[in-house]
Amino acid sequence: MLLSFSMDEMRPMIEAGVAEKHGPAGGFGRTKCQTIRKFDGNPRSPYARVKPGDALHLWWKSRTAARKRLGLIDCLSVSPITIYSEAPWGKRGVILGDPKTGPCLSDEAVVALAYADGFTNADAFYEFFVADAPIAFRGVLIKW
Repeated sequence: MLLSFSMDEMRPMIEAGVAEKHGPAGGFGRTKCQTIRKFDGNPRSPYARVKPGDALHLWWKSRTAARKRLGLIDCLSVSPITIYSEAPWGKRGVILGDPKTGPCLSDEAVVALAYADGFTNADAFYEFFVADAPIAFRGVLIKW
């Protein structure tokens, strides 16, 4: 599966994450070893087929002249994720797994998830994912 990235501030973290997976641990700075992608459940989506053990082809701006291969890495896990804003529940939050039965992450776990995904804090994380989806963002969390 091809995963393309384009946020400038994330690139060094992705490159550090790939380097750490292919070499000795440590010394690479802050790493990014996961991504969250929008997925609405459509069985034709490539996100419907990705599974642990699959090869992930990581690219920088894959559909532009600036494209660069960042690395090839194995998928470790794929989990449904729902990120919701304050309405209609009165509180923002993140659910991993089935949105009807999955656990709602603690505030501390959301901060850790946001940091692992390359964000500076939970507010930036929520703003990125629910700005265009005022109630909820539904997707998949892919870890490598």
